[in-house]
Amino acid sequence: MAKLETMAKKKKGKGNEEVNKKYERKKVAPKDLQDIKQKNGKKYHWCIKHQMWTLHTPKDCKLEEKEVVKADNLKLTVALTAIDDDEDSVE
Repeated sequence: MAKLETMAKKKKGKGNEEVNKKYERKKVAPKDLQDIKQKNGKKYHWCIKHQMWTLHTPKDCKLEEKEVVKADNLKLTVALTAIDDDEDSVE
């Protein structure tokens, strides 16, 4: 039973890694935020709120500002934690 659980965890982890690699290209910001990419007959627009290439235009984005603020706060919290950890390791 334990072996089965271990195998399931390993397989799940690999899947997440593959998904992350697949979508890394969507997170590369363009130099001009008005640029449009086309792939497989679909138009992709850079969404400022999602910080990634999406099928919707930035104007049509339905992500609420609260969610954007939460994401920004999370990034800030992670950055501050990293700084705090670096200071602790110096002492």
